[in-house]
Amino acid sequence: MDLEQALPRFDLHSAMELTQTKSAALWRVQDRHGRDLVLKLYHGPDPGNEASGLRFMQAVAQIAPNLVPVIYRTEENAVAMEYVVGQPLGDALRRGDYMQEHSLLDTARQLHAHTLQPISGLPHLADWFQRLFNLRFASDCPSDLKADMQRAQELASALLATQRNVRPLHGDLHHDNLIGAGSCYKLIDAKGVLGEPEYELANALRNPKGCETWLRDKDQQKQRQRACCAALSLDPKRFAQWVAAKCACSIALRSGGVLKADPEADLLNMFLALADEV
Repeated sequence: MDLEQALPRFDLHSAMELTQTKSAALWRVQDRHGRDLVLKLYHGPDPGNEASGLRFMQAVAQIAPNLVPVIYRTEENAVAMEYVVGQPLGDALRRGDYMQEHSLLDTARQLHAHTLQPISGLPHLADWFQRLFNLRFASDCPSDLKADMQRAQELASALLATQRNVRPLHGDLHHDNLIGAGSCYKLIDAKGVLGEPEYELANALRNPKGCETWLRDKDQQKQRQRACCAALSLDPKRFAQWVAAKCACSIALRSGGVLKADPEADLLNMFLALADEV
């Protein structure tokens, strides 16, 4: 379904393009009641691997509608949802207002205060980490990076084998997936995955993009990890290990399956060192 087909089928009009991603085009539209909505049109015939995220968002909306945009309708490769007024939380941190990270922690705390009903079709974290376990190393891959990635593979394997309190997770909970202003933010772009709570904020420690110096400040990262653990009552050791494992998994994904080098090699090394220190 393209835009010309989706507008009449969903009874929408006044489309203005918001952005294009690898998987979809997003349009700001209005419905017949004059409400502003977002129309997301996936490039493929269906939402693909984002389908589990949509199911997660719909499940959250049933028990905590203040935390997610309302999804009004889904059909084939199209989704119509509430338009959330505001900016990504990451923008505040990119301006240097690092204290605003509390909004991420507050939102995560609210999300995990609720017990979601079982959601069908969610992948397991083990499925996601196959990309890390299947990684190969190019002959010119730096030895330090190769050693760190192999260490992260061992960490991820041990974590996956010993998960506790497995539950549905957002799966990509970081600053640029929170939209809003002041103290009111809503979660977007959930991935939807089954895993333990210690994983939920692991990707936040690599974010937001555009704060590279701050992200590589070891003392700041120590404080951030403590704050995440306090917010969600997490096991500090397991959380620090998940942070390193997630960083390695992202490196593996970017590599295309064969690792030569990566701009986050130094970040992974720091996360591994922090995990050792807990």
